[in-house]
Amino acid sequence: MYKMIGGDGVQYGPVTAEQLREWIAEHRANRHTLVQLEEGAEWVPLGQLGEFTEALVAAEKTWEHDAEARVVADEGAGEGPLQCAVAPLPVMDCLGQGWALLGRHFGLTVGGAALLWLMLMMMAFGTCIGGMVGLVVSGPLYGGLTVMYLKLIRGQEASLKDLFSSFGEAFVPLMLVWVVSWLVSEFGLMICILPGVFLKIIWVFGLPLVADVRMPFWSALELSRQTVMRQFLPVVGLLLLAYLPLVVFETYALYKIGVFVSANFAGFNFDFSSAEFREKMDDFLKLASAIGMQEQFVLLLNLPFATASVLYAYEHFFKRTPGQVN
Repeated sequence: MYKMIGGDGVQYGPVTAEQLREWIAEHRANRHTLVQLEEGAEWVPLGQLGEFTEALVAAEKTWEHDAEARVVADEGAGEGPLQCAVAPLPVMDCLGQGWALLGRHFGLTVGGAALLWLMLMMMAFGTCIGGMVGLVVSGPLYGGLTVMYLKLIRGQEASLKDLFSSFGEAFVPLMLVWVVSWLVSEFGLMICILPGVFLKIIWVFGLPLVADVRMPFWSALELSRQTVMRQFLPVVGLLLLAYLPLVVFETYALYKIGVFVSANFAGFNFDFSSAEFREKMDDFLKLASAIGMQEQFVLLLNLPFATASVLYAYEHFFKRTPGQVN
């Protein structure tokens, strides 16, 4: 007998293996569906269980080639184990409903985002240890913010206490999804910018999947990648519009830094021991520090709307909340 986590976040079961195979055939379960073999056992993706491999392969072939099955699965999303919707992402609807959510719950949405921002800023501007602590708790805190926003989107009762709701069994997976995605994408940004941006885009739903349905961190990142790659351009468009103030500011920041470097270091003889070099570096660090502070304030203003819009997209792909994005 098995238990599973459904598309509505509810546990289903106990059910038999045969019932699971029927759900797989109906596209209500896939290899990413979390199942539990017995009470107290670890939740694992269905794809890790060899007895369902044949059914999963057959269902995936149908998913790819049978248009009628796609429509049925899309209409049924949210009625069974976790799956991904195939309907086109309605970018403007996600943005509009994100803005409407802020209007209906302004104090809670903005207050929650501001409290998270304040806590992380206090850690970042504390000691070096504070910065490390901030990196460790960022995932669980953003996971708590995600839980709070999803409750509001789904018409459930929410409070600021939800910010700390992931400081339990989900703490480690959320920490891992945040740290791994941050380190890898930042490395990509340093190499050539575009690889880092690409990774940030394809992993955008990783943290919500861990916070919402407690997926293992790597399974969440992989499912996010697969989902985004199916509708890459609409997701990029949504993120550009949702984070437009931050995108505009970062473009301006790159321009300012480029102008400074060009004016002060082009053709400069780098004598690291010279007073002139130290003076130029002091000026550069002051500029970078000022830009960093300004960027954080832009993030504070942008975070509530961007978070709400992205989570409506998450609902479209994974939950299909009744009465929301269609």
